[in-house]
Amino acid sequence: MASTVTPSKDSTAASRPGYGRLLRTRGAWTFLLPGFAARQPFAMLTLSIVLLVQHTTGSYGAAGAVAAVTGVSMALFAPYSGRLADRHGQRAVLVPGVLVHTAAGLALTALALSDAPLWALFAAAVPTGASVPQVGPMVRARWGVRLKGSPLLTTAAAFESVTDEFTFVVGPCWPRPCARRSTRPRVCSPRPG
Repeated sequence: MASTVTPSKDSTAASRPGYGRLLRTRGAWTFLLPGFAARQPFAMLTLSIVLLVQHTTGSYGAAGAVAAVTGVSMALFAPYSGRLADRHGQRAVLVPGVLVHTAAGLALTALALSDAPLWALFAAAVPTGASVPQVGPMVRARWGVRLKGSPLLTTAAAFESVTDEFTFVVGPCWPRPCARRSTRPRVCSPRPG
């Protein structure tokens, strides 16, 4: 007759990988907080472009098309960014990428505010999307190196999923209050009738 040994509640809780144990991983906070902060603009980018272009052109169709060009160029160029990061390191890709993305975003903004033709907005949308820093995959790669062979690796993947989802829930709430001219910003509130 086989007997089953049930571990005590205390020993199970101590050995089970969880977020608390993950967040106590040595050196994790050096890339967790910057990684979370760096994801916020990514979550706001498309909505910000739609609000900007719709405001300057009066057309949601044009705004959606410019935002779509940004998204497609990001999707096409993200694998190349990852390949460069694997070959040359994250810092060598992130620093120039952030500078190019900032310049491209400012150029797109300046063109939109100066009533440039739609083709110019499309042209500026390509480098804006292509240069989006791929922060999420880079943070996941750091977890992979930090936790190689650890049972916490699956917990880190779950944590990253939660972080991504939280970013895409909170991030889109920021463009409107940031762009409002009112002294009473209302986060994620509809425009008064």
